[in-house]
Amino acid sequence: MTSGQTHPSSSLAKKVVCRKGIQHMKWMAYGCLVSHLTRFTHIPLPDPIPTDGQFHPFVEKRTSWIVLFFLFFTRAPAHAALAHTSALTAKRPICTMMPMHAPIDWQRFAEIVHSASKIVLTMHHRPDGDCVGSALAMQQILLRLGKNVRIIAPHQTPPNLAFLDPNHSITALENLDAEGAEYLQSADLFFVLDTSSWAQLGEMATHFRESSARKLVLDHHTIGDALGAETFINSQAEAAGTLVVQAANALGVPLAQDIALPAFVAIATDTGWFRFSSTTSETFRTAARLLDVGVQPDEVYKELYEQESLGRIRLVGRTLQKAEAYLEGQFLFTWIMLDDLAAAGAIPSDSEDIVNMLLQVQGSKMAALLSELRDGTFKVSFRSRCEVDCSLLASQFGGGGHKKAAGASLALPFEQAKQAVVDAVSAKFE
Repeated sequence: MTSGQTHPSSSLAKKVVCRKGIQHMKWMAYGCLVSHLTRFTHIPLPDPIPTDGQFHPFVEKRTSWIVLFFLFFTRAPAHAALAHTSALTAKRPICTMMPMHAPIDWQRFAEIVHSASKIVLTMHHRPDGDCVGSALAMQQILLRLGKNVRIIAPHQTPPNLAFLDPNHSITALENLDAEGAEYLQSADLFFVLDTSSWAQLGEMATHFRESSARKLVLDHHTIGDALGAETFINSQAEAAGTLVVQAANALGVPLAQDIALPAFVAIATDTGWFRFSSTTSETFRTAARLLDVGVQPDEVYKELYEQESLGRIRLVGRTLQKAEAYLEGQFLFTWIMLDDLAAAGAIPSDSEDIVNMLLQVQGSKMAALLSELRDGTFKVSFRSRCEVDCSLLASQFGGGGHKKAAGASLALPFEQAKQAVVDAVSAKFE
């Protein structure tokens, strides 16, 4: 064989790989299409998705032409596509890409809210400033409309955010009394903020799944699950708090101090105090509206960032000391074990923002923090200041988030979890 010629078997192999790749993409695209139809048409799919050949009868006149169009060009049976997608997500609930920037139908959102009278607000586990601030701001908006509203969260509010909730409006699920449990059961609207992921709902997922109430999601993340809810998402929004301010406009509720303060905290924390690339001129216009009704940024900053516990300071030191560099310093990795929390006298929420500190190292482009949870699993937090998409990385482990920041859970022993994270990031740099 002369130089420049290709062996016939090599050419055949490339064709086979190519065909398999195209077929694989068809399956994935179809699975995403079916999942997305539940968002655009507000028709939930069953959970778990059936893979026994029984296709869920969600096709009605306004969606059937889309499905038939896709079936014609792919010749893919729907149940097989869904089964393939489920296999690729390692038996987790289907995790799909959300519309990157589909305008929210605020009229429809307002119709749902106005039709409800007894509302439960909830958020993702390991609550942060965005979900806590968004929930408290939304509660005040709904109270202005004469609604009965309770915030029931999967976890306790972190101490550094307690100043937002002096009246203890947020109840952790573990502290729910009999009256609260009855309210949860009898609510007619279950409203999730700042997530559309089963895993992120933590212990609230079971209650959400079993509730007979109407279900609504307001979120800004690009990846999530089909929760069987009417979903309102704008992944271009820098924070859920931004969407809450827009919701106030849609509902005709004027901004006031008790709405503006938690909304400002939501936006400020999710933009890294307005330093992340998600910050736009519109971010500052929204923030200006909140300042106009009395928010004082200096006071907020002091409450958020100048009230550190000694345990938090010690945890930062322990965690950064273990940092490891990969890919010639482009990727930095560290971890927090339960023993680290105990030794430092810290609590889980004290780990907030540590992963971002790794990106302060010169030459770093990616960072990851692996945190041991009390159930023996690990949470991984990804951060990027390059073209690597953290949300796609996290989706490999059944998680999600944003391009520059995302997370997931890993049910693996530490060494295996660590290697999986390092390998996943390294593959993105190849």
